Amino acid sequence: MNKPNSPKIENNLKGAYEFNIQSVLKQGWKNTLGSLNTFVPMLFVLLGILLGLALVYVKTQGMESAEQINYESINMFDLVVRVLLAPLFAALMMHGVKVQLNQTRRVSDLFEYFPQMLALCLSSIIISLLTLVGMALFLIPGMYVVMSTGFAMMLVADKKLTPFKAIALSMTMVNRYLVKFIGLYLLLLIFFIAGLLTYGIGLILFLPFYYNVKGILYVELFADAKDKVNNVTEIQSEGSFEA
Repeated sequence: MNKPNSPKIENNLKGAYEFNIQSVLKQGWKNTLGSLNTFVPMLFVLLGILLGLALVYVKTQGMESAEQINYESINMFDLVVRVLLAPLFAALMMHGVKVQLNQTRRVSDLFEYFPQMLALCLSSIIISLLTLVGMALFLIPGMYVVMSTGFAMMLVADKKLTPFKAIALSMTMVNRYLVKFIGLYLLLLIFFIAGLLTYGIGLILFLPFYYNVKGILYVELFADAKDKVNNVTEIQSEGSFEA
């Protein structure tokens, strides 16, 4: 049986959290500048693994030219990557949490959650299927699924929740602050596009920034009070930007 939610989570589900987008982004940038020494190597290790998987996938599918690569094959490869590398993506998300909590960080943390591979892979499969259904219905439902399930993998990795419990809790929390999350993700989308316009170079900064922002929100919305450090709550009182 799953444990009941902590008092903090229950309060945040009722709307107790003061969601300040500007403050979250400001703290996210500060955390990014202080964590590039671990985030960037982790991203390059992940990139190397992705390239290796891509080569294996192309060979096993018998693809000998770019003309053989189609929408279906790209979607299938994306699903394979999401499932097989679920523990690595969970580690990147939780790395943002460690940065916010000022915990010790190492590049080897990228492989920290492989013992929970089964639960994380199952979570990734469920989220991917929900996303595909949403995208098939219309683009907006698919984007909503991506946004609303954004904390599920972290809840599985950190709190050992079952995949369904984690997905349900993530969606419920995001729905409680839906307008704010939409505003935040629109800004992140703009930053992502700006990173692409730099021939991908800007993504070296954007990706750590993205994971740090998620880490801040996870700490603020889900982390137990005993895990918090002094600077975690400071973002509540900085700025007044409303989206």
